[in-house]
Amino acid sequence: MVDVERVIPYARNPRKNADAVDKVAASLREFGFRQPIVTDENLTVIVGHTRLLAAKKLSLAQVPVHIAEGLTAAQIKAYRIADNRVGEEAEWDNALLAVEIGDLKDEGYDLSLTGLSELQLTDLMPDVKPLAEMPELASGDREPFQQMTFVLHDEQAQQVKAAIEAAHKFGDYDSPNENRNGNALARICETFVSSHGIG
Repeated sequence: MVDVERVIPYARNPRKNADAVDKVAASLREFGFRQPIVTDENLTVIVGHTRLLAAKKLSLAQVPVHIAEGLTAAQIKAYRIADNRVGEEAEWDNALLAVEIGDLKDEGYDLSLTGLSELQLTDLMPDVKPLAEMPELASGDREPFQQMTFVLHDEQAQQVKAAIEAAHKFGDYDSPNENRNGNALARICETFVSSHGIG
């Protein structure tokens, strides 16, 4: 543990951190300081500039530091760049991410602490009512509501979204279902079935 004022930001840090500080501060507040700041032997930051800024925002007196001993000046420069760059190669498996987010949502957890924006969360978790909140239907008219999940390639997903948006323009669909996207998808399928003489 090192006094936060002793840790020196690298003056030529090429990574812009400002927009991430609030989210990292929220993460530190929720989960604690689980990943140390990496510095050289003079306590100049190699990796962890955003964590340092977040710690200062939270008025932390000390921060955990790993001193990377034995690295050359060239290795330090390369490590500083590589640590930020290699993470950009990773991608999300959105189907699995949606499952994880769904679990957190069911637990009533604050989803903003995942670092995902409201728009990203909306794309992952559309506003679908739980089965228990679906409208009651008249006796003899009751049909089960189903929540269906599909895994689509990005190009397929764009086609589905475009079709749903087009279906919305035809107005309300005659259904007890209150979910607009569900109604739009049902209309698209109805059109396909009737046009191909199916059923």
